[in-house]
Amino acid sequence: MRRLRRHRLSPWVAKLLGLLIGISGLWGLTPRPAQAQRRVTSIYVLDFNNRTRVGGALLGRVAAAQMSLQLAESLNWDVLPDAQVQRRIQELKLQPPFDRIDRAQIAQGVDASAVVYGTILEARVSARPAQAYVRLQVVVEDINTSVLINGAIAEGVSTPRMGFTGDADVLLEEASGKAAFGRGSSWTGSGCRRAR
Repeated sequence: MRRLRRHRLSPWVAKLLGLLIGISGLWGLTPRPAQAQRRVTSIYVLDFNNRTRVGGALLGRVAAAQMSLQLAESLNWDVLPDAQVQRRIQELKLQPPFDRIDRAQIAQGVDASAVVYGTILEARVSARPAQAYVRLQVVVEDINTSVLINGAIAEGVSTPRMGFTGDADVLLEEASGKAAFGRGSSWTGSGCRRAR
């Protein structure tokens, strides 16, 4: 130790170490560019109400599933699994249609801050050529405030099929899928839009 203190480079080494320690301490104080953080909303999707006589409750379930898939592709939404939502509905012994209090109770159990639900306003199937048309109304509701923060009216038409003899549900599913996939991606997370 005495040899180190007496060495002719000791004062320079001590100054260099002091300088390095000082710089490393200031390194944490230097301003760093702020990174933009994207706000992701945790949502769940309820089966759509079907006001038409076409397709029944199954069409409402299919439309909701297709909307979930579309929203899951967006960076704005964190879509909770349908199985988790259905389990919560069973725990609460709720039956559709769900009112505002029901939606809030479901959200509390699945830790969601918003809910997506909607209505099939129109659904029809034509024969020649075989083709289906579906019109949906979709809304996003903030659970804490009960304010509708987004929404759309979307239409979808299946591909015309000449000589089609299959089940009309196939055409209806395609039409509702086009409505969901054609409009869900345009939602930004704030403001309501009317889509065509």
